[in-house]
Amino acid sequence: MIKRKSLLLILFFSIFASADNFRFALFPLTNEKSSSLNDWLRYAIPELCNIKLNSLSGINVLNPVSIFQIDSTEINIENDSLLIRHKNRWEWDVAVGGSFKISGDTLKTTIKVFWTPAKKENLRMELNYTSKVEDFDTVSTALVLNVLTLLKHKMNHGDTTLLRKEIFGDRNAFQTYALGLGFEMHGDYNSAVTAYHRAIDIDSDLALAWCRLSGLYSKNGKYDLALKGFQKIDDCKFKDNNTIADAADFMIEKMIPSVATRYIESHRTTLEKTAKGQAVLGKEYLSLGEYQRALASLTKALASEPSSIDIQYTLGTAYLIAGEYNKASDFFNELIKYNPHNLRYYSSLGAAYRNSGRLMESSMILEAALKIDPDNTTILIDLAHTYFKLKWFQKARQLLLHAITVDPKLDIAYVNLGVVYWLEGKKDDAKRNFEYAAKVPVSRRASLNNLGNIFFLEEKYRSAIKIFKKADKYGKKNAIVQYNIATSYQKIGRLKKAVYHFDELLRLNPERIDILLQAASLAEKLHRLTDAENYYHKVLQIYPYHRGAINNYVRLLCLSKRHGDAVKPVETYLEHFPTDKDMLVLICKIYYEMGWYEVALMKYNFIIRDFPESSEGYCGVAKCMYNMVRFKNASNYDQVIYALKIASDHASDDPEPDLLTGDIYLDFKHYKELALEHYEKALLRSNSEKQKREIQSKIINVKNHR
Repeated sequence: MIKRKSLLLILFFSIFASADNFRFALFPLTNEKSSSLNDWLRYAIPELCNIKLNSLSGINVLNPVSIFQIDSTEINIENDSLLIRHKNRWEWDVAVGGSFKISGDTLKTTIKVFWTPAKKENLRMELNYTSKVEDFDTVSTALVLNVLTLLKHKMNHGDTTLLRKEIFGDRNAFQTYALGLGFEMHGDYNSAVTAYHRAIDIDSDLALAWCRLSGLYSKNGKYDLALKGFQKIDDCKFKDNNTIADAADFMIEKMIPSVATRYIESHRTTLEKTAKGQAVLGKEYLSLGEYQRALASLTKALASEPSSIDIQYTLGTAYLIAGEYNKASDFFNELIKYNPHNLRYYSSLGAAYRNSGRLMESSMILEAALKIDPDNTTILIDLAHTYFKLKWFQKARQLLLHAITVDPKLDIAYVNLGVVYWLEGKKDDAKRNFEYAAKVPVSRRASLNNLGNIFFLEEKYRSAIKIFKKADKYGKKNAIVQYNIATSYQKIGRLKKAVYHFDELLRLNPERIDILLQAASLAEKLHRLTDAENYYHKVLQIYPYHRGAINNYVRLLCLSKRHGDAVKPVETYLEHFPTDKDMLVLICKIYYEMGWYEVALMKYNFIIRDFPESSEGYCGVAKCMYNMVRFKNASNYDQVIYALKIASDHASDDPEPDLLTGDIYLDFKHYKELALEHYEKALLRSNSEKQKREIQSKIINVKNHR
């Protein structure tokens, strides 16, 4: 049983204002005079608080491991000046830390909470807990409940249930896991791996240990071990939404698309519940080239967890890939403020500036990065790239030569140096560098490939093809070379050759969705519609929810009158995205073309129900009713005319509702004057010369037979 004495509790209760969202910083506890064997408690209690807080809506927790690794020197709950500096940097609302002491089997925990209300002085409160050591988990639950009560955070019965949810089965396993977490925070990854393994040996149901162990394997490039670990999470009793999201994140980052898609789709409902899961879905869309959906999902993820550095970086990268360079640079600038020593952020910001044409700013930010680490070859090559764009070839050359000094085996530097020499007109020097790079088997192809790229950039496509083909002769088939050959043939209009080399690329990487889509487009231009259909079908086998592939696949199926087959991919899509209006309209059109007017009518009515301002729904309903009169002997003429009138009102630029109304009046009700009135209205709306001639013919016919 916990005994708690709270100091200043009543005083602080009245000061904390109600808020919808809070951002927490959780600091490791200090160990007061206890044996180092009990150091696991330093991390166990904050980690349990982290897990419990993250399960609630309206609460964000800064990643304790990431923040400690970046900013451990300023994590001191007792020092106001350090805390204020830390708060200003990371923009948290509440900091929780403290200390513990063990006497026999008794655990005494002193928790300090630091908070600064708007326009008021810094506030502190202290919460004291006494329990048995084995009841450390109940301390974290009581602590979270007390702090959230003080903050007047609204909680329902479901929230309380989540806070009391069992997180682990075996206490010894969790203690060992917490010790591993401490090792990981301090950068001792070997000890962390050992601790996580021991935790799993004690309790194989501890998903947290599988997750962090697999994450470390992934960071060290041991992807097979990481995959096995992440796959174990599904079988764990004590898994949660975030551990599943971590596994899915690994799948989309490191696995082939079909493996990742299968895993993500099997856990989609779970992933949609958390910010981390939404970010994974965003990454999946990004990998498939569906940039707007990626941005929407990542933006939603960041709104749910604005403190996540990883989500901010991913969203910035998504904007960079999508070509929205200014938005990307805003994110990378903010990230540099958080962690001014992370050169990855500088590299990304430099790329965003460079791609947007802000070359001077790109050079300045990369020069700043180079001051942090003058021998970083990634930054040296990035900055050389920017100088190259500025046509500062001498500076680019100096950086590349320095990169070679740092790493004489850096073949990409020789290749890039050859490009710089070539553009400086120093073709002998360029040739020497290309030849040097070509001596290294791993860079021989790269050297020739870059020479081919020079010809390509100079629009000498036939010369580029010769060089690329020469590069293709070295070693095994290479996807980059095949792509370059294909695009070069595409430039000179040799589309069959282009498709051949895209197919060669697909033999190497059969799940390259971008290449499948390019090959499909070329096949259509060559009128090889069956081939195009097969390419789109392969895309949908990899990712059944690719909207562009679905639209094109359905279009080809409908051209060949295979409407039944066309329905299937759209229905599959709508099972997962039932409110996608464009896809709802598409399936209605398929049923309409099949002559299933009753089914199409029902589905068009669903569109009107869910999208009352959508003209497609009203026009679809009216056309279905018209065709049921025209082809299925329906006689509800007045209802059809009314539906067409509503459609005309909602689609003021569409002549078809009035054209069909004229037909009903003329052919079925025999009201020639009303028919003429609607034909003339349709004529005014029409922008098609062919349609105008058709309507004028109807008008002349009516006038001649009055």
